[in-house]
Amino acid sequence: MSSVITTDFERWKAQEAALGKPVALNEFVFANVPGLDPSKDISRDEKLPPAGQIVHRQAVNKAGLASENAVAYSVTLGTDTGDFVFNWIGLINKESGTLAMITHAPEQRKIKTVDGVQGNVLTRSFLLEFNGAAKETQITTSAETWQIDFTARLAGMDEIQRLANRDIYGAAAFFGDGFLVTKAAEQYRVTPGTAYIEGLRGTLEEITTFNNLRDTKIYADFTFQGNLVSKWQTFVKVTTAKTLAHYQDAAGFQHYVAVIAEIDQNGNITDKRVKGTAIERELAELKKDLPEKYQPKGDYQPAGSYVTTANFSLELNKKIDKASISDVMGNDRNKVPSLDLFSTKIGGLSSDLSTKFDKTGGKISGQIDIEAPGGRVQTLKAKAGTSVYQELYLQDTFAAWWGITAGNKLSLENRITGNTLTIGSDGFKIDGKDIAPLDKIIGIGQSWVDVTSSRENKATYINQTSKPIVVYIESNRTGSFSGTPAPFSIDIVVNNIRVAYRWTNVDEIISLSAVVPPGASYSCRGGWGTEQIWGVISAWKELR
Repeated sequence: MSSVITTDFERWKAQEAALGKPVALNEFVFANVPGLDPSKDISRDEKLPPAGQIVHRQAVNKAGLASENAVAYSVTLGTDTGDFVFNWIGLINKESGTLAMITHAPEQRKIKTVDGVQGNVLTRSFLLEFNGAAKETQITTSAETWQIDFTARLAGMDEIQRLANRDIYGAAAFFGDGFLVTKAAEQYRVTPGTAYIEGLRGTLEEITTFNNLRDTKIYADFTFQGNLVSKWQTFVKVTTAKTLAHYQDAAGFQHYVAVIAEIDQNGNITDKRVKGTAIERELAELKKDLPEKYQPKGDYQPAGSYVTTANFSLELNKKIDKASISDVMGNDRNKVPSLDLFSTKIGGLSSDLSTKFDKTGGKISGQIDIEAPGGRVQTLKAKAGTSVYQELYLQDTFAAWWGITAGNKLSLENRITGNTLTIGSDGFKIDGKDIAPLDKIIGIGQSWVDVTSSRENKATYINQTSKPIVVYIESNRTGSFSGTPAPFSIDIVVNNIRVAYRWTNVDEIISLSAVVPPGASYSCRGGWGTEQIWGVISAWKELR
């Protein structure tokens, strides 16, 4: 999909500007142009399609500023508009018929809401960019006041990235010779390079020069800019001023500045760049203090209350008294334990620990894995009281428990949600309510009864029992017709709702069944396309 600004618009805009009139674009045109290829470039000399191809015209709903040089126009096609297909969109001045912008798009369908069938809503917008667009169109409303977009969110993401960079690089960080100011005669040259200012990363691509500077400063000026549809990037410029602080330009873009050089009254340069990241600068400051705070490398006699080199060597060369080494267990503080004895005892202790785990009370930290070849793996035994249970804690919060409590009930409670499952002599319950009472389950305490003789076609009956019943009905129409059988249908209705149904035009035995709740009405309705020549219901049985 591509868009262009037409040459007709450029000529018309110049005429309007000469007459002091605003550039007013006030109508969208939608057309379906046969054979249109949206992937191909659009000729700037293209005109409006023929009237027979135009499928809809609608006034511009909203127009607003995107920036000083960009204006957005938008139209919403509601559910009361349609039906048509379009692949060509144009923005025009309705009074003069001047075509300003064109878009070629894949075919799109606009559907109107009719008879309760929901149509669709389409919004289409043009972003018109040219120098002085805000001034020449005399549009003062920001597009942000009426367009739904993610500008604020994206700006927030950009700001998070900028602040993260600032944490690393500080208020400013320059690298190598980037932004270094040099002088040749009366010409001052700023070297290309990359730097960070207040978290914005920018690159000066070319040498910037100034002439005859005195008593001033040179600043690097970074700003992050773009518009609704363009790529956002850091714009870099170098400027001179005696003092310059961060500022916001007329278009609302924030500028961050950092001094890179100071020029005195004689034209001499003082480099003011802050070099490296914040961490690198901190390490450099720390290294300045190292010679005084720490001993330098080398073979030397340290100062202080140390043994002298001669005495220290003498002590090291003395023979060890083997009598002071103990090969037996004991508590003599004047002897050194044998390494062999120590290793042997520690090795045996490790072996014992791998097979023994005795603990009464207290806490065991860390994960515990229990493995067994099969059968019983773990036993929990309460030797007193009327209950035994385990508790589960999640981050110091009592989350769940399970076990046997008074009354020999097995309970599992989720303390976080407040739900409890119990299994006891009175059955299964959740939060005190029966899951499936036996006396309410179909088939328990019930039997099949043949009630064919007491049931009729199209008669209504009531389930007067205290639990659901199952109704089973057969209709045998085999051998009832000669020639082509007539169509036949039969159903079961419960509380005026059809719950079982069969239609056929062949001879066959039909069977239907349905569940009837307590107190519900039920009936069987059978019919055919010719005069009745056989009984509709051949069997009616109920599980009750």
